[in-house]
Amino acid sequence: MSTPTEQALEAAVVAMTDPSVKALFDVTIICTTDDHQAEYWMERLSQGVCRKTTSADSSIFPLVLAVSEDWNDTGGAGNGLGTLYAWTKATKLAKSRHGIDLDQLLQDEQVSAALYHTAGKGTRLAPLPASENNNKPGVVRYADCMCFAYCVLWMLYLQTDVVVADCQT
Repeated sequence: MSTPTEQALEAAVVAMTDPSVKALFDVTIICTTDDHQAEYWMERLSQGVCRKTTSADSSIFPLVLAVSEDWNDTGGAGNGLGTLYAWTKATKLAKSRHGIDLDQLLQDEQVSAALYHTAGKGTRLAPLPASENNNKPGVVRYADCMCFAYCVLWMLYLQTDVVVADCQT
């Protein structure tokens, strides 16, 4: 008999390696530096890793919401306050665009949600964000074992798939 730790590890390995297992958050929220990046990431993720698997599915999930950090103070809101601010903006966006109460759905445990706070100028990544027009999550990382590139945000999303698969079991 395997231990709970071994079972969790086995489930994580399956989630990472089995292409038939599609692990997605119901709602993926991206906090970006500006409105242009927010629109870009909402479209890119909705058509990519967060796309619906069947056209017959009438659910709005998986849903991608991207918001910009338009904090009025110099220097931005920072990670903690900026993430809370992004959540507030995302709930308003979900209500206005899709007519859903994200706070209530999450409280009722009807959806899973992830928030990726990528806003900021990317000082610690400099000069790489400048090569992507200051789109910090768009910085490309070429994988050694693959013939294509992943951007930073895409890699982060793929890493958290394991969490989703583990929560769904």
